[in-house]
Amino acid sequence: NIGLPRLFGGPSRVKIYDVGSYYLFLYSLAQNAFRTIYMDGRDVPENQPLTFVGFSKGRWEGQSLIIETVRLKPMWLDTSGLPMSGAETRIVETYTPSADRLTMDRTMVIQDPLYTKSLVRNRFSARDEDTPLGDNPCDPDSFYYDLVKEGAIEDYFSRKGI
Repeated sequence: NIGLPRLFGGPSRVKIYDVGSYYLFLYSLAQNAFRTIYMDGRDVPENQPLTFVGFSKGRWEGQSLIIETVRLKPMWLDTSGLPMSGAETRIVETYTPSADRLTMDRTMVIQDPLYTKSLVRNRFSARDEDTPLGDNPCDPDSFYYDLVKEGAIEDYFSRKGI
């Protein structure tokens, strides 16, 4: 499985859906894996399992979306073989769109006790609404998109306990 640092840094397309109390990130790189960013201020549940994308909550600071993620599984940070401890890792992402909203600067700060200082990754994204999620998506019929269009995505994920 591909973890959060690789999803962030890889050449993956991501679609972001505003579902109300959370944002849903749908990534093409990981076979259309999804990630939930809670925007309602909730704390991490005590029984939250470790996962490859962790538990994320977000907030707006001006025009920037700040996402804090914890409860990650131990894994490699990237293809260079740098390890990540997982349960003790904290990741903070900042997404800042340009004034015309066509591009976005993205920063990821990884705090992990395996390293003496934070690891920082900077990326840039361009908006392209006409690009499909992937060449071989596992969701070729745009299942998630149809749920969003029908206003049923929040119900779908709440039934799954997400």
